[in-house]
Amino acid sequence: MAAVPTDDRLFRAMFEGTLDALLLADDDGTYIEANEAAGELLGCSSDELVGQSIADFLSADVDFEAAWNAFLEKGHARGQLEIRRPDGTVRTVEFAASAVILPGIHLSALRDVTDRETDRLELRRKTDMLTKVFETSPVGIVVVEADGQIVDANQRAETVLGLTRAEITDRTYDDDRWRLLSEDGTTLRTPELPVSTAIERGEPVFDAELGIETPIGDTVWLSVNAAPIHDVDGAVDRIVAVVSDVTDRREYRRLLEQQNERLEEYSATVSHDLRSPLSIASGWLDVAIEEESTESLDKVRDALDRMGNLITDLRALGRYGQTVDDMVELELRALAEAAWANVETTDATLEIDGGLGAINGDESRILQLFENLFRNAVDHAGPNVTVRLGALGDGFYVEDDGPGIPAANREEVFDFGYSTLERGTGIGLAIVEAVADAHGWEFDLTDADPHGARFEFRPRWHPDRDG
Repeated sequence: MAAVPTDDRLFRAMFEGTLDALLLADDDGTYIEANEAAGELLGCSSDELVGQSIADFLSADVDFEAAWNAFLEKGHARGQLEIRRPDGTVRTVEFAASAVILPGIHLSALRDVTDRETDRLELRRKTDMLTKVFETSPVGIVVVEADGQIVDANQRAETVLGLTRAEITDRTYDDDRWRLLSEDGTTLRTPELPVSTAIERGEPVFDAELGIETPIGDTVWLSVNAAPIHDVDGAVDRIVAVVSDVTDRREYRRLLEQQNERLEEYSATVSHDLRSPLSIASGWLDVAIEEESTESLDKVRDALDRMGNLITDLRALGRYGQTVDDMVELELRALAEAAWANVETTDATLEIDGGLGAINGDESRILQLFENLFRNAVDHAGPNVTVRLGALGDGFYVEDDGPGIPAANREEVFDFGYSTLERGTGIGLAIVEAVADAHGWEFDLTDADPHGARFEFRPRWHPDRDG
C-alpha cells in the first residue's frame, strides 16, 4: 500500500495542481508564494509575484489598504474585480480569500471569468435590445406557452386587440372570450387557429388572416404569423405570435377589386353604349346626304349629344371612383344647395333638415353625388317632386316622394348602363356608388315614408378605430 503523503506534501500537491490561481500573502498583503496558475492569470511568473500584492494589479482608485484591513478583521472575503496585467490587458476575476490559514499567512484563490462576464454582458445587451424591440414594435407581439396560456403581450398588441396586457394574459389563445372569424365570416375552431397549427406541427405559420371582434363591437382583421420556440429536447416550449391590423388593407383591396370590376364594366359599357348612337348617327348622316334632309341632321345631333353625355359620365365615373386620400370638413347644407342650383329642377322642391351638420370628404365628389341624386329624382319622380336631405346618425340620407324603386330592381339600378329613360346614360347612380365607395361609406337604397326612394349613407369605418 502506498504511503499517505504528509500534510506538507499533500498541501504542495494541491497548491500546485489546481487550475485556480492560489496565492499566499503575509499580514501586509504581500505575496510570499504563488502557484503556476496565478502567474498565468496575472501575466508573470509565480516567482515574480513574490514580493508584490494584488494592489499592483488594481486601478489607482481602489483603496487596497482599507479593503485588506476589512478582510483581516472579517476573516474572509469574496467578490469580483478587474486586474490589469503588466502587458496592459484587463481581466475580470472572481476571488475568495481566507485569513490566517496559518499564523501570519492568508490564502487567496482567483479565477478568470472574463469570457463569462463578456458573455453575460452580451446576453444582457441582447436581452435589453429584444425588450426594446418587443415594446416598441409597430406590430402586436403575443407570447403563448405550449399549454395555450398567454404569458406576455406588447403595447401594440393591446391596441390591436382592444385589451390591456393583464386582460390578454388572463386568457389562453383559444379562450371562448375571443370572437375569431375566418375570412368568409364563419367562427374559427381551435384546430384552425395559427397558434394551434404552430404547436401541432412545430413549424412557423405565415400570413394567416382572421377577424377578431373587439370589446367595442368592431371587427378587426389581423394577419398572424406564429413561430415555435423549442426547448433543449426539441419540444415546443412557447409560441411567439405576431399580429398586424390589416383592416384598412382589406378594405383597400376590396375597393381595388371593385375598381377593377368597374374598369371591366367600363370597357363593356363604352363598346356597347357608344356603338349604338354612333350607328344611329352614321345611318342618319347617310340619309341626310342622300335626301338633303335637315331633320336627319337633327337626329345625328341628338345621337352625338348622347355620345357626349355618355363620355362625360364615364370620365366622371373614373375620376370620382378613386379612393379619397385628402378629406376636409364640409357643410352638407351648403353643398346640397350648390348641387341643387346646378340641376334643372323645374318645379321640384328641396327640403333640408335643420339638424344636418358637417361631414369629412372631397368637395367636388360629394357635390357630384348630390347632383346625380337630385337629377335622378327629377327625372324619375317628375317635375313636381319634393327631395329631402336629412341627418342619419353620423351619416345622411336623400329621399324623394316619387313612386320609389321596386325592391326587385334596387341592385341593378347601380349597374353600368341601366336606365329606364330613353336618353339616359345609365351611369348616374353608378357614379353615386363610386363616390360612396371612394369615401368608405356604406349606402342603402330603401323606401321613403310614405313613398318614394331613399338613399342612406353612413361611414363604413368606425371613428374610434380609424381616427
